[in-house]
Amino acid sequence: YKALEASAAPQGSKVVLYSVGDFWDLTDGPMVPSTGYLEPKALNMYTYKSNGKTVVRIEGSK
Repeated sequence: YKALEASAAPQGSKVVLYSVGDFWDLTDGPMVPSTGYLEPKALNMYTYKSNGKTVVRIEGSK
């Protein structure tokens, strides 16, 4: 649903798709959508192992 929010946003507007503390499991979670509106420097990505799976944590700065 957040990808739909981003697609409905006006061109050039700032869209925050991920909040601090959002977790995605890379093995069965959604892919990070490419909207063209995000500034890469606004997102920090951390990966770690949890229960044998690689998990990524994405933190957005506001």
